Amino acid sequence: MSKFFIIVLSVIIFTSVFFLSQNDPALKGPLVGIANYGPHSSLHEAIKGLQESLKSDHPDVRFEVLDVNFQPPLIGQMLSKLSSSKPNVIVVMTTPVAQTAKNKILDIPLVFSCITDPKDAGLLDRRQNMTGTSEKQDLGMMIEFVQKLMPKVKTIGMLYATGEANDVALLKMMEDATSKVGLKLMAIPIEQSLDIPLRMRGFKDKVDVIYVGLSGPIQPALPVIISNANDMKIPIINADPEAVYAHHVLGSFGVNHYQIGVNTGKLVEKILAKQLPQDIAPTQPLRQDHRGFISKPQMEKFKISIPEDLTHITVIE
Repeated sequence: MSKFFIIVLSVIIFTSVFFLSQNDPALKGPLVGIANYGPHSSLHEAIKGLQESLKSDHPDVRFEVLDVNFQPPLIGQMLSKLSSSKPNVIVVMTTPVAQTAKNKILDIPLVFSCITDPKDAGLLDRRQNMTGTSEKQDLGMMIEFVQKLMPKVKTIGMLYATGEANDVALLKMMEDATSKVGLKLMAIPIEQSLDIPLRMRGFKDKVDVIYVGLSGPIQPALPVIISNANDMKIPIINADPEAVYAHHVLGSFGVNHYQIGVNTGKLVEKILAKQLPQDIAPTQPLRQDHRGFISKPQMEKFKISIPEDLTHITVIE
């Protein structure tokens, strides 16, 4: 067996053992399986929101949580392992996991979460056994945030992974959002993460700010993106706020993923109450589910002042 599969299988086994106490067959509460794509702060926040939301109504609920460390070939194996535990419902996090589950699991209710555009991902076609909640943010609000923060911005740069349905959907939304306000979008395609350092150089002297969305292949490479952007003196707006707290990027604006988890929990609650997935309408974030953050040291670095009318934004000192 290769070192790669040993490492990934170890991750799966470790995660299983970690949650074994919550999946004790001696307990009588409902079992919720959570199939996650990989370790990432946004996904962790969504899972936390889901678990705490369900625990408030079902103190005896149990969870079995697995991930594949962003390795698509192992998704099927993860789903088989979760199915063997016979959970009452399985929550499938991100598009690759949800797409695989749709075709693989037909006898256990499925709830998708952290999906940008479930329709484009094919999750709403023939969805007899699936419902869920989208993470589709209001990019018009994000663009408004950028323009108020940097009134002179003219061109936004963005990387997108060509093989990810979420990224393709995000590209379409960004094109629409920027064109509506007269901004230019420079979108550079990425086939694999190794392409990022070279492709980043395409932004040099051509964009005023770089936006990084919640892309499975691209978001984990944020340190590389930050390093290259710093060399080019280009500020970054990231969809996830963790890097703002570390003062590595200028700002963040996007959906509150804890709330996405809470929204997902509400759908799971309906299934635990014996509703069928096909009778439950999928949901997407509301305006109040969005939030923004700004790094004060990064503002000073790029000589940016906080506009007086920039409300509902947290400044990280």
